[in-house]
Amino acid sequence: MIELGPAPATLPASPYLATRRPRHQLRTETRLAEPLAEVFAFFSAATNLATITPPDMGFTIVGAPPAMRAGVHIDYRVRVMRVPLRWRTRSEEHT
Repeated sequence: MIELGPAPATLPASPYLATRRPRHQLRTETRLAEPLAEVFAFFSAATNLATITPPDMGFTIVGAPPAMRAGVHIDYRVRVMRVPLRWRTRSEEHT
């Protein structure tokens, strides 16, 4: 399921977002026919991000791969349409 809709009313505290409110939010859902423990173990390894990223994006984690937990930041390099970017993601707990 891919759902595009208005941005949520509440956003994380951020100086950037305080001045530049997003207009849309992308939500996706994927259902897997695998045991939850197996799926969780796969996504709990930061190095598996490269496995699920298209090869032509040149995904590379910067530094040592962190242990996945709520609040951890992962810095990496990636190419989008041949443009090299440095990217940071934050892992959050989701229920």
